[in-house]
Amino acid sequence: MNTRLLLGGVKSYLPIQIRSYKGTGGSTTGEYCYSVWLRHLSIIKHHLPDFHPGVVVELGPGDSVGLGLAALLTGSDRYVGLDVVEHASSEINLRVLDELVDLLRSHAPIPDSSMFPELLPALENYAFPLKAFDEASLHDHLRDDYVDKLRSVLQNQGSADSILQYECPWQSSSVVPGSVDLVITQVALQDMDHEKKYSVLRESLRAMASWLKPGGVMSHQVDFSCPGGKTWNHHWAFSDLAWKIIRGRRPYYVNRITQSQYESLLDEVGMDLIAVESEAAEGLRRSETALRFGDLPASDFKSRAALFIAVKR
Repeated sequence: MNTRLLLGGVKSYLPIQIRSYKGTGGSTTGEYCYSVWLRHLSIIKHHLPDFHPGVVVELGPGDSVGLGLAALLTGSDRYVGLDVVEHASSEINLRVLDELVDLLRSHAPIPDSSMFPELLPALENYAFPLKAFDEASLHDHLRDDYVDKLRSVLQNQGSADSILQYECPWQSSSVVPGSVDLVITQVALQDMDHEKKYSVLRESLRAMASWLKPGGVMSHQVDFSCPGGKTWNHHWAFSDLAWKIIRGRRPYYVNRITQSQYESLLDEVGMDLIAVESEAAEGLRRSETALRFGDLPASDFKSRAALFIAVKR
């Protein structure tokens, strides 16, 4: 039994302030946000060359709305960032904006594993994907007057009809149904509860699907691993009761859902998968896991993470 994990779960039942859960340690630099956005977009455009995301919604932007800023600077018309806890700050957002502008104006290569060793999805080519954009639109969105407009929006916490909206905590009514081209998440879905009768994960995916226009796209990078063990899937060894204690009352924590189960959930909410890019790794064998994992397909035991790209039916 992992004592540290159990203590973390027990702590979540104590009357501590929600600020204890603030700060994700993720999207604090322009390089990180630039890399995440361009990686997702490059893979989407590989499968859907004519796709141009006008309205982008991100769940779980973390410490900045940098991915949204990258989307707006590369031609998108509107971005909505939704989170459970308000992590992002104006100070970080403004710094990330300036860093993104420099990177985009110079057509900098996409930061790879030399800068972000653990960042997924991986690409075959990290050159700036100029062909993914309309050059005239890209030029217009990098003009000083447009950048100043974004800076003003960040300083004034954009309104609900702004080109940039940030809402915490979000709900299904946060976005108008049928109004969105792209819903994107980066290592966020695995922290949504799927252990209870009311599944936050299922209902979140259902809400995302409802926001999309017909033919709209979801792009989800999901991490199936859990820190604190010798194997990426060491958390599959815990019984349901032990895992309930470990997960506790934290607003977000690993849900133990596997690649095949995400595929089923996406189909359930009306999405057609067009690509799944898995990151393979050896972990616990079937015989070493709890009973609930006994009927999983063999492929789940070798998939440490995956990118899911799906189109709304």
